[in-house]
Amino acid sequence: MHTHQPIFFVFAGNNGSGKSTFRNLIIDKIGVEINIDPDAIARRMDSEIPESKIS
Repeated sequence: MHTHQPIFFVFAGNNGSGKSTFRNLIIDKIGVEINIDPDAIARRMDSEIPESKIS
């Protein structure tokens, strides 16, 4: 049986506040196994205008 407790990190803030930069700086340092990057998801959905909403 493993003894590790699941940990969930959420980085929130205004556009351009450094959330993605901060996440990228610490992701390897703390050994994050799963990373959900909403910026990358948005780029895959619409590479020309990633901030657009798809209805």
